[in-house]
Amino acid sequence: MSKSPYDFIDTLAGRFINRLFLLFCEKRALRLRPSASAILRPLNDSLQDLCNNLPVYRKELDLVHIVWIEDEHALLQECADYLRRESIEVTGAVEFEEARTVIERSRPDLLLVDWTLPGEMNGIDICKYNLKHWQLPLIMVTARGDEFDKVLALELGADDYLTKPFGLRELSARIKAVMRRASQGGRSLDPGIREEKVLRRAELTLDMDRFLVQRNGEKLELTRTEFLLLWKLASYPGRVFTRAHLMDEALGEGYIGYERTLDSHIRNLRRKLGEHESDSPFVQTVYGVGYRFAEGN
Repeated sequence: MSKSPYDFIDTLAGRFINRLFLLFCEKRALRLRPSASAILRPLNDSLQDLCNNLPVYRKELDLVHIVWIEDEHALLQECADYLRRESIEVTGAVEFEEARTVIERSRPDLLLVDWTLPGEMNGIDICKYNLKHWQLPLIMVTARGDEFDKVLALELGADDYLTKPFGLRELSARIKAVMRRASQGGRSLDPGIREEKVLRRAELTLDMDRFLVQRNGEKLELTRTEFLLLWKLASYPGRVFTRAHLMDEALGEGYIGYERTLDSHIRNLRRKLGEHESDSPFVQTVYGVGYRFAEGN
């Protein structure tokens, strides 16, 4: 029988109570018989082991761990309480330096980032830092709802963009959608065919295992979403994908977004591929339909 979060809580509570009892005994300077000491001493060791292996327990229970960089404490607390019931564990941080300590210690599954933050780095700065150093899935959560801001965040590394105020169910759905496509790496259009792990198209090399793209041997800094879009298109040169099809196949079924969001990802992908320097772009627009990867590459 699989463990539930409640089993984990019961175990943690039991060990914590035992630890308190041990400390009480020490505080009162009780003289325990050797047999009693032998029983209580392992409790301290087991509690220490529990603390050291919290990430392992979390993975065993299939819990998602996210770090949310947000300075609105009331909002963070309300959302964390709701997400906990969805098996999503939230660790809050007010600014970048605090978040970096948590992220590099616990390696979360996903980041949620507000745009306006105290300290030297805002949400956009964190997007760029994440793309360079951590490469974790990232959702921008902010009150800035202007289209220019959304496009900018997506172009600089955000995988999704959620505008305040938002519903708790939408928040949960977006987190799960981003996690799903990050873990699955996109689905094959032909389930009976095993997908390749490395694609070579002209001067492009795509490595699925490492989420790596190189052009003429030079590494390109793509977000996960940009990589998945390019991988899906490059897997079927010449095949036309509608926007809706791409959003389902490359971004995952149930993806909550808009066609303009997809267009922003494609535009940013083209820029990183250096297509403004090429007369024969890799990603071609089929007007009124969608996109395709150029044949012959």
